[in-house]
Amino acid sequence: MFAEFYGKALAAQIICENTKSATTDKTTRSPLTTRQLRWLNDYIEANLRYRISVDDLAQQVALSPFYFCRVFKAATGTSPHAYILKKRIEYASQLLRSDEHSILDIALSSGFSDASNFSKQFKKSTGQTPTCYRREYKTQTIFVVRGQ
Repeated sequence: MFAEFYGKALAAQIICENTKSATTDKTTRSPLTTRQLRWLNDYIEANLRYRISVDDLAQQVALSPFYFCRVFKAATGTSPHAYILKKRIEYASQLLRSDEHSILDIALSSGFSDASNFSKQFKKSTGQTPTCYRREYKTQTIFVVRGQ
């Protein structure tokens, strides 16, 4: 009984060791290079106003969509969809800092289908509606100018 217990423990240890090395090899085998990430970032920023699919991004770096999603998440820590959404919110935030464009124009130029969806996603990401964000930015800018 004692020998049987140690035999099972030894078998479990061997299985664990083999599983660890196989998993590590798969995830580190072919990550996206810095150059590929830069290319993808530039592609996303240039096409924010359009629909960007995982297939489009995978084609940019000549990978299958499934494998691309895995290596993209490993390289950036986020899914392609979440990364694109973050870039759209950042771009919209820059546009909201001026009064040149309406909320609808900003929504459409940032790649959102309508102002309602844009407002929902913007609030979810920043905690503020686009109108409140714009108003607060103006208030901070006025305060800094007058405070000098």
